[in-house]
Amino acid sequence: MKKTRTFILITALLMICLLLAGCAAGGKKEAASARTMTSSAKIVSPTTSGFGAMNASYADYAVAEEAMADGAYGALPEAGTAAAGNETSVDRKLIKNGSLNLEVENLDEAEQAVISWGTTLGGYVSDSSSWKSSRSLTLRIPSERFDEAMSGIGTLGVMVSRNIYTNDVTEQFYDLQGRIQTKQILYDRLNEYLKKATNMADLISIESELNEVQSDLESMQGQMNRLSNQINFSTLSVYLELPADREEEGFQRITLGSRLSGLLSGFTTFLQYLIVGIVALIVFGIPVLLAAALLWWLCFGKIGLIRKLFQKLKK
Repeated sequence: MKKTRTFILITALLMICLLLAGCAAGGKKEAASARTMTSSAKIVSPTTSGFGAMNASYADYAVAEEAMADGAYGALPEAGTAAAGNETSVDRKLIKNGSLNLEVENLDEAEQAVISWGTTLGGYVSDSSSWKSSRSLTLRIPSERFDEAMSGIGTLGVMVSRNIYTNDVTEQFYDLQGRIQTKQILYDRLNEYLKKATNMADLISIESELNEVQSDLESMQGQMNRLSNQINFSTLSVYLELPADREEEGFQRITLGSRLSGLLSGFTTFLQYLIVGIVALIVFGIPVLLAAALLWWLCFGKIGLIRKLFQKLKK
């Protein structure tokens, strides 16, 4: 009898423990459900509360949008970390720019050689300028052949200066890529909800969201295109100039030395003409003067033929 009572007591205690455990689990489940409903109630706009059959789907979208904003989808790999957390596997995104200043003997030939180098490497000329004693060209070269372009073009003349600028945009690239992927998911989901919309209120609200997401997506895609172009094509600025004593092909640049040289040459020429003038005056001037003196002596001088003729006419 004593054993029976003990067995009944133990059984009763076990049943009480099981009931308490069940009640605790039920309370946790109800609390979690209440939190989920509260979260959904906060996210769904008051204007969408009367969606009817569409209300539940749109609430799911709102919850999904918040999860994406919190990074729940994990679409974007942060810069400096790979998908598996290994930095060595990250594809670094670099923007390379360079400049070369060369002294050349012939501007036309050097310019054609630079253009030929650029096109051979798969690049193109994006800008060019010309002056009497210099030329400037801007080339866009595939990034993988940037170093080859710098080395090859640098041999076309005497190197005056050489600069390379590298900008690491890995973090910016992957951050933008991840945001585009997230926006694309939202855009696709909104399109799905738009197809299922059954009343005008649903259409207006979802189309408004869809237009906003599409505008953001297009803006970010434009940024990605520009950034990718800068990464894929490096910019190389080439400045060509003639030597310091040259103005253009075949002509000397006007300097102080050249001005003094020209002044001395002009003075020498003046002296030459002066000597020639004096000689000419001596050779030709004296006979002319003698002839003029003789004519004066015959006409108006001591003999005075014309003078005597006038005197006779007066009488």
